[in-house]
Amino acid sequence: MINAKAAAACKPALSMVDELGDLEKELAPFKPKIARVEAIRKALRDKYREEDSSKTFTLDGLRWQAVLGPCGNASEISVRALFKAIGVRKFLELATISIKAATAAVPAEILSACMSVSQTGSRQLTVVPRGK
Repeated sequence: MINAKAAAACKPALSMVDELGDLEKELAPFKPKIARVEAIRKALRDKYREEDSSKTFTLDGLRWQAVLGPCGNASEISVRALFKAIGVRKFLELATISIKAATAAVPAEILSACMSVSQTGSRQLTVVPRGK
């Protein structure tokens, strides 16, 4: 239990924790439906993956109509051009590689000697009801 002074200092965080708990409890029954909505959205987008990315498509159901807009822009850097333009030293300062890509391309014994682990990822946040 926390004292009154600490509680006053933490009041905004305390109310946020309670609001988060209330919202999670309220939304819990809908989690399967939300997951289904996302799966259907993905399936509909995937059906038009090979279509003209600048076009809008209208999808008709019996009761609803969906509008699938044009693809958003995505930027991509040419690694070769960047390397050539800025040189090896600056490139090495900027370069990163995903663990997934490294794991697929580099033998495990080499990768293990070059990789470090630190706790900089996101924290898991679990909300549980307080005992009375």
